[in-house]
Amino acid sequence: MTEGQKLLIEACEAEGVERYVAGDWTLDYDKLQYGEHPQKDCQKRVKEFLQEDGRKVKGVHMLIGIFYETLWSDYFGVFRPGEGEGVVMRYWGTGEEVWEGLSYDDAARYSANVALDEEAVGVVTCE
Repeated sequence: MTEGQKLLIEACEAEGVERYVAGDWTLDYDKLQYGEHPQKDCQKRVKEFLQEDGRKVKGVHMLIGIFYETLWSDYFGVFRPGEGEGVVMRYWGTGEEVWEGLSYDDAARYSANVALDEEAVGVVTCE
């Protein structure tokens, strides 16, 4: 993922494309140290690559939290209906943290709006 995006960024520069929408659609990985959530390390590297001195292409990074369809799927194991004596909900932290996210459809609409907004650069979040 990292090397592929770097190649795309270089191709954008070669063709005079001014913005690159990175494949983020995730939580705010800037708060993470490398290795803390290894799946996000590649996104950190791509963002750093876009911020290198002399880079002509401006990065656009959409931080939407989590896709709700993924959060509620068996993949994450957060919600287990009918497990044992009832429903089980697993969480991290104190339980008071805000869970930021969007549905696939809302993320697609949001992404299209951001892509069409020529002023959108840097980190963008939906509120």
